[in-house]
Amino acid sequence: MFGVKDFLLNMLFIILVIFAYQIFWADKIKGMEKKEKEQNKYIIIVLCGIAIILCMTFPVLYAAGYNYDLRKIPLLIGIFYGGYTAGIFLTVVIIVYRFFLGGDGVINTIVIYPVLTCIAFAFLPRFKRYTLKQKFFLPSILACSISFFPEALAKLLGIVPFAGEPI
Repeated sequence: MFGVKDFLLNMLFIILVIFAYQIFWADKIKGMEKKEKEQNKYIIIVLCGIAIILCMTFPVLYAAGYNYDLRKIPLLIGIFYGGYTAGIFLTVVIIVYRFFLGGDGVINTIVIYPVLTCIAFAFLPRFKRYTLKQKFFLPSILACSISFFPEALAKLLGIVPFAGEPI
């Protein structure tokens, strides 16, 4: 059976990070100076990095030998709200932690996540001008569409994902 418990745990990690940011820092941004707003990026990087590591540590086991996690969601949140620096740092966190976890999926991660980050970077300049409704839908659509992208890119490059390893 699909690991509903593990999926909900991954969602909890992401929601807790969003709530922690909202409760402790988001309301204070309006009165901040530019230097203090720059420090805000580091808070986003740390919180999203924690969510990524937790999601990768507790993946969803949905079939014999296949794992899935929601690390793409904190990555996109970090890119869209933390900018280019956050995106690069969070991509490095994903690659390094995936290397630490080991397995055959490390090569897939090294190839695919920089490409996914560049795709998100292409939308970043427009994202800041979007309305709140558009800011909700763009990451949602992007997250759904890039969920299928790694498999297509792996086939295009001739990289075959191994059973039991998340992409």
